[in-house]
Amino acid sequence: MFERLRKYLETIRVSSLLNPEHNSTSTDEAKTAVAPEVMREIKASQIDLLYQMDSKGGFKPIFVFFIATLFAPAETRVFAIGTFVLYLVTSQLYQRLVTAYFASETKRSDPHKWAFYYAVASLLTGAVWGIGTITWYDFSSVESQALVSMIMLGIAAATVVSRALHMPSMIGFLIFSATPIFFMLILTASAFTITAAILGFFLVFALVQWGDALNKSQIDSIALRYMMGSLRQSHALADEARDAAVAGSRAKSEFLAMMSHEVRTPLNGILGMAQVLQFSSIAGPQREHVDAIVESGNSLLSILNDILDISKMEAGRLEIQHFEFDATPEVIKSANLFRPTAQEKSVEIAVIVDTANPLVVVGDPHRLRQILNNLIGNAVKFTETGTITITAAKPSSDLHKSSFYPQHREGDVLFTITDTGLGIAEDLQPALFNPFTQADQSSTRKYGGTGLGLSICRRLVTLMDGSIGFESTPDKGSTFWFGLSSQHNAADIPDQPLRNTG
Repeated sequence: MFERLRKYLETIRVSSLLNPEHNSTSTDEAKTAVAPEVMREIKASQIDLLYQMDSKGGFKPIFVFFIATLFAPAETRVFAIGTFVLYLVTSQLYQRLVTAYFASETKRSDPHKWAFYYAVASLLTGAVWGIGTITWYDFSSVESQALVSMIMLGIAAATVVSRALHMPSMIGFLIFSATPIFFMLILTASAFTITAAILGFFLVFALVQWGDALNKSQIDSIALRYMMGSLRQSHALADEARDAAVAGSRAKSEFLAMMSHEVRTPLNGILGMAQVLQFSSIAGPQREHVDAIVESGNSLLSILNDILDISKMEAGRLEIQHFEFDATPEVIKSANLFRPTAQEKSVEIAVIVDTANPLVVVGDPHRLRQILNNLIGNAVKFTETGTITITAAKPSSDLHKSSFYPQHREGDVLFTITDTGLGIAEDLQPALFNPFTQADQSSTRKYGGTGLGLSICRRLVTLMDGSIGFESTPDKGSTFWFGLSSQHNAADIPDQPLRNTG
């Protein structure tokens, strides 16, 4: 019995926000585990606030107790004075408890112990108030009965406010302090006292319900404060992780850019000497060896160029020119560059250019050629037979076979590269423009490449204020398209290089 009473007195209710299993409306998915040490810290915060609130009462209850003692009837005045002295002793003990709590360096490690002490002190204080009620009560004076009832109801209301954070303390104090006045009113057995007892009982019951609601509100506020603090801490950690990731990515990009540049310089020297040998009089196996060196060197140089470009983009160091130029020559140059390779595979390259309207765009001709080379190169790489069609015209032109680029601007130029190659599987299409992504990992071994080409194309088109996309059907071919503006953007400075801001 005493063990059950002790456990009840040291009970600390916690918010259902932290213990969803106590909340019947929560689902299993919504339940979140709170570490025991965190829960103990939250309970310690509740008890700390409880002691702080009650410690602010000061001498007000003592003053009220003293005034009530002065109005005690003559026949019980001696007992009333003795009760007042007992209340002074109890108050002194209670203040020592509060002082000991705030002086303790380990109070937060065992909040249940301090909750138990507080509950015992509340029961003793409530019992003294109850005894005081008996000594103040005058059976022959309605004024005395009304005064005592008013004092006790006021004390009960103040108790709800000061002890609401710990329900056992609040309920224990109310029972021990209010029961004697109800008993005395019923013993008087007048219409007034019986009515007062009934009304007082319902009022105390209402105070208990109000205290319960206040208790839930207070502990929810503490829980929300904890959750907000945890959220702020999580945001701070996330910001630190993001900054570290950005710094790491920038350092990686700068390192790759530096290494790509350093490797490309001697590679150009090797290729230059190998090409000199190509023009020499060597023949037979030596010629094949030199051709293999040049071909491998060019492949390696292409890979290094891709890595250098993507590194510059991520580091925000890629420069883009913005000025008006005719795109037609760039399309023809890029197509002619890949004709020999396509002819070796019996693949025809067809170029369709709108000659009736000038294809003037605003951007960087070198970067436009880089985009075209990437897209045409991929088309040649993944097309074994058939045709590759390169079209450059206004989006509304009949030269385009399909309705690409639906949200075009007036004067834009649309470029399409259509092939009859392998196509792209539907489940691989969403990530196709991501860095280091290829439609099929086996294609890396068969066709080579870094998987950076399409990512570079998308970034270059974006930097030139354009859009890019594709349509593909597995085993039937693909169409890659991109549109560029023919007008200066408000942020563009004609004839001046713009730096990619990452």
